[in-house]
Amino acid sequence: DNNQISCKIITRFYREDFISGVSDLRALKKLVEAGVDIYLLNKLHTKLYLFDKSTAMIGSANFTSGGFRFNHELSLMIKEETEVLAEIQSYFDNLVEQIELLDEFKLTLERIQSEIKETNRLRDLRTDSKTQMEILAKGVNNGLIMPDEGREELGYPSAEGGDKLFM
Repeated sequence: DNNQISCKIITRFYREDFISGVSDLRALKKLVEAGVDIYLLNKLHTKLYLFDKSTAMIGSANFTSGGFRFNHELSLMIKEETEVLAEIQSYFDNLVEQIELLDEFKLTLERIQSEIKETNRLRDLRTDSKTQMEILAKGVNNGLIMPDEGREELGYPSAEGGDKLFM
């Protein structure tokens, strides 16, 4: 049962990243809906992945298909190094604690929905509708986004079969 898995993520939350496609609000929304605790920290650049306090990965790869499959990245995986892993876990836990103390915030569905609307509004001001449709169509046809994700970007409701990738 996935409800027994605890997952915490610290990420940055920059509107320009969403507008340019560097970060994906739909992905963050799916994570929050799945019960992931997402904390926001401006100026974050660290790429640290911890798994069950027994494995860590530190490197340049973003948590994207580009970061793990297509880009030239370098990461170090650490296993069976109890003291090092404990220090890395402590670093992460302290960062979460600082975020909570500084009243930075944990990401909510409401914040995501608000940001989707504002991002779309700003993107629309920068992109004519024909170009926007072409970009979304390419994303759907190349299996990068599902049709419903494109429909959501344009403010349309989901469609039957729209939750499947085309390849």
